[in-house]
Amino acid sequence: MSDTRSQFVPTGSRQSAASTNLTHGSLFSGVGGIDLGFGWAGIKTAWFVEKDHFARQVLEKHYPNVPKFTDVRECGKHNLKSVDIISGGFPCQDESNSGKKRGLGTPENPTKQSGLWYQQHRIIRELRPPWALIENVSRLLYSGDINIVLSGMEEIGYTCWWFLLAAENLGAPHVRKRVWILCHRNGANDSIDFKE
Repeated sequence: MSDTRSQFVPTGSRQSAASTNLTHGSLFSGVGGIDLGFGWAGIKTAWFVEKDHFARQVLEKHYPNVPKFTDVRECGKHNLKSVDIISGGFPCQDESNSGKKRGLGTPENPTKQSGLWYQQHRIIRELRPPWALIENVSRLLYSGDINIVLSGMEEIGYTCWWFLLAAENLGAPHVRKRVWILCHRNGANDSIDFKE
């Protein structure tokens, strides 16, 4: 069975699968929510990195033929295939209002969970995809740690745009605000038009 079927392309819904040649790599994949959206857009996920056992079982069920890695600290150019887009919502426990609010820390002394941002940054730096999509809780804006993320991406040659989006804006029965940061590598030779 092809990977396209397992990318959850919906039938009879308002989304339609586009035909693209774009590939995607997924960091901190969870059960594949972001990947589901990319699949709806016709973008094929090439690999996952997810530590949680249950989440990996869900990914295995829906993406049986896609490579899965467990530890983001052990991943990089040596074992991840080059892709057009890398996405990831690094852990929010040190950023969240309901968490410990310790922030990201520093590259030399990262916090235990949210400090894994520095691993996401390293992987993007090593693989240099044309696009990166970063997601996290809204407190990232208010803690000032968004400046660490944005400046880190700019230092490795990306232009970034961020926006705040709540789940309720998409019809969900709860608010759940999230920061989304779209990054494009400066000078990337691509002709993708994302206006549609």
